[in-house]
Parts: sequence; C-alpha cells; structure tokens
Amino acid sequence: WGKALIVLAAAPIAIAANLVRVTSILQIAQVFGAGAGLTYFHDYSSLVLFLSAFALLILFAKGVRCSEIRFESSAL
Repeated sequence: WGKALIVLAAAPIAIAANLVRVTSILQIAQVFGAGAGLTYFHDYSSLVLFLSAFALLILFAKGVRCSEIRFESSAL
C-alpha cells in the first residue's frame, strides 16, 4: 500500500512545486524585471524546484515506510 500512497502523493507534490515555481518567477519578474524573471531565474529555478519536489517525494516514501520503490526482475 506504500507504493500506492507514493503514486497518489506525486500529483499534489508536483502541483505544489509548480505553483511555487510560477509564483516565484512572477515575483522575480515584478521586482527585477521581465528579463530576469523569464530568462535567468526561470532556467535555474526549474531544476532546483524539481530536485526539491523529488526529495519531498523520497521523504514521503520514507514516512510511509516504503523502502522498496522499484520492482526487481529475477528473469534475465
């Protein structure tokens, strides 16, 4: 049941991360100008927030005590 919870948690985590990213891009664009927000900050914030969302998903997996995330195939 742990894997099902991880799958169900992935969408809200992704939506929250994108909401934070878009909000921060708009705030940077308002304070420092559209060029800074839509070029420089947009490129680097995407990677940082993706890694943050992934880390949050890993922490969630540990929280629901799901130690095995992938399936192991015994047939080679």
